This record gives sequence, C-alpha cells and structure tokens, in this order.
Amino acid sequence: MGSKREGESFHGIHNNSISALVGDFPALQPNRQDEYTVEQKLRTSLMVSEFPIHEYEPVFTMKGEVEDITDTYSDEVARSSEYRFFRYTVNETQRQKGAPRTLVFQGSYMNNMGYKFLDNRLGEYIAVHDYQNVIRFDYYFNLFRPECVIFEVGEYTFSDRYFDSEAMAVMDLNPVLERFDGLAERRETLKAGQVQAVAGESVTNITVSGLPQDTGYAYAIIDGIAYDLRREESVYTLAVRNDAMGEIYVVAIDTAEQTKYVYTP
Repeated sequence: MGSKREGESFHGIHNNSISALVGDFPALQPNRQDEYTVEQKLRTSLMVSEFPIHEYEPVFTMKGEVEDITDTYSDEVARSSEYRFFRYTVNETQRQKGAPRTLVFQGSYMNNMGYKFLDNRLGEYIAVHDYQNVIRFDYYFNLFRPECVIFEVGEYTFSDRYFDSEAMAVMDLNPVLERFDGLAERRETLKAGQVQAVAGESVTNITVSGLPQDTGYAYAIIDGIAYDLRREESVYTLAVRNDAMGEIYVVAIDTAEQTKYVYTP
C-alpha cells in the first residue's frame, strides 16, 4: 500500500462513514481539513513489506480534544484473545451538539491511525476490534447501549481466519421484546439465587438460571430498559455498566408453549 493512507482515510471517512449518518444524525458534519494540523512525514519503507520507498505522507493531528476513558472499562470488557483492541473516547463538544454514542467494529488500520477522523466527530466513540468479536455483537450492544453502530472491515478479511463462519451461521440475536406482546403471559417470582449480579469496578456481570427448557429468547428488564440475555449453555448472561444497574426482572419467551414468562423480584 502506498504512503498516502492518512490523506485517503480523511477523504474516505469524510465521504462515507460520517456523511452516511447525517440523515439520521443531522448534528454530524463531515470533517474539515482545517480541524487538523497536517505535517509531511518521510516514509522510507512500506509498513508491512518494508519495501524501500522515498515518499512523504501527510500526517493528521486533531486540534480538538477528547476525553479518553478506555482504562475505565478495558480490563472488564470481554474480547477475543486474538483481537484485543478496545478504545473509548468522549468528545464533549460534539456530544453537546447531538452527535451519537457510536459503537464501531473496526480493523487494524482504524485502530492504529484512522481513529482520529471519528474522534473528531462522534459524541462517544467505542471502538472494538473486528472479526471474532463481532460474533458477540449483542454483548457489546447491551453493555454500551449505542445510538449508532458502524461495521468497518477490509475485503481481504472475509475468511475463517478472521470471521468464524460456523459461529456466525448460528448467531441468533434477540428480536425486540415488543414482538411478543401478543403472547399469553405467565407471572412467576424470582427464586433466591436465580439472578446473580457480580459488580466490578465499572461493569456488572449478570447470570440468570432456572428459565423454561424451551426458552427461545430471554431479556432482563432493568429500570424499564430491556436488555438481551445471551444463552451460554444452561444459563443466560448479560454485562451492563454499573451506572445502569437497578432492580432486575426477567422475561423468558417459551417458544414451545408460545408463552411469555415474566419473573419479578
């Protein structure tokens, strides 16, 4: 790859990712070059092949500031052992304008260099390395409750080396809970120990057991907000931020009985 990558990324993000979101989030505006300091840096070899070159590359440095809160969550956010990158920044200026909290699944180039073009525009920018982590999409969505999700990937990664096709084939994300409003409802009381919540420094991990054998989908309702419970063998799990915790009740959809079980404290 040539040495103009940051310049190409500036225009690519400008014309694609951010511009595509303006219809849903009018507060977003494309990056402007005058919002960056641009320096010319001499490259004497290509990054991966180390093929010798002698070219100048524009290097962009963002003039504005963001708050980096990565360390608040990094140790407690689950990721693939192979793809560990995680980053969380807040741009208060853009957030005040109405720019969205955005979860971005992204590849190595964005991790290392391209991030600065989203830092400058998103209200909150939660970056997770692509590939095997995408298979746990609902884990990240429920944990961070984004207003927007971006999936960025290079075509060369469309293989089992990066994406486990067998795991992707059996992904079954929960529908919105309202889809089951017409089902017969049965109310139960949560038993002692049926819901276990273990709080860390910033993240609480929740485990729910004892749901009907034919449960197709399960949800935790916390302070009126529905979260998807992930099935992990015989139990159901969820991770939420500590500041989102409150009283929990559980909804289980028994697909055999076509019944909605509501478990209250």
